[in-house]
Amino acid sequence: MLHIFHGENELLQAEAVTALLRRTLPPEAADFNTARFKGAVAFDEVRRACSTVPFLADKRVVLLQEALSKANDRWVQELLEYLPHLPESTQLIFVEQRDLKARHPVLTWAKQHGEQAAIEHFSVPKERSLPTWIVQRTQHHGGQIAPQAASSLAQHIGPQLRLLDQEIQKLLTYRGLEGTITIEDVRRLVPYIESGGVIFDLVDALGQRRPNVAAQQLHLLLDTGDHPLAIFGMIVRQFRLLVQARWVLDRGGTQGAVKEALNQRHDFVVRKICNQARYFDAAQLTRAYQLLLDTDLAIKTGRLAPDAALDLLIAQLTSL
Repeated sequence: MLHIFHGENELLQAEAVTALLRRTLPPEAADFNTARFKGAVAFDEVRRACSTVPFLADKRVVLLQEALSKANDRWVQELLEYLPHLPESTQLIFVEQRDLKARHPVLTWAKQHGEQAAIEHFSVPKERSLPTWIVQRTQHHGGQIAPQAASSLAQHIGPQLRLLDQEIQKLLTYRGLEGTITIEDVRRLVPYIESGGVIFDLVDALGQRRPNVAAQQLHLLLDTGDHPLAIFGMIVRQFRLLVQARWVLDRGGTQGAVKEALNQRHDFVVRKICNQARYFDAAQLTRAYQLLLDTDLAIKTGRLAPDAALDLLIAQLTSL
């Protein structure tokens, strides 16, 4: 009668909630027998919704989103006192898009009353296991994906699971369920993601002082259709992030402090930027910014064609 769904994997969580709703109520009775609440809500409203008799159905659903995380102690206590009296005809569902603490009183109650309650935790895959998740998700949709293609998606998108799922479905529509998604398919159909990932690879090569690899990454971007000025803009943006990260790190800041300073949501992006910032000291980043300014002037004054200016910039940055 009580279901608790919690965790940051919003994609799988939403699918599990939808599946439960479909199992509980026939479509023709769902509108009449579903009460939904979001955020803070007076417990009396919840009690009334739970105590209402189903209409033309055997069950009734009361779904609360982000209620437990916003509830005060009194609200939780009222819930715990009411749960033993929850009608058998009511499915009370809590949905939290974050991890609840293991000792949360409602979780504790649910664990002690396993015959009346169910808990499902939805975690986001770790970075190292993300390619495996992509393979499994592709299989879930009835298709196949090559390991290299899965790794490319994982590297360039990271743990944005709903976006990953959208791209997988797009790739399957293109390739068909009978074929296997290849790395070439990813590069062809997901160019904006590929560009973002290649910029990381390009800056890695710059920081490691590997001019040949950096040049290869540059021309991969050019060959996939990115405009030279757009590529230059991405390089400038990346070095701006490196300057900010270097400033925080040089003052004893942590990765969390860099995340806050950059106003960046995704840990994997922050980790990558912090790692790249360690390739350069403050003086080298100052020289890099001067080179970026010189390149900008060379392109805008017509002294160098954009492609040639980028090639020269890569050679100069790898020799810092």
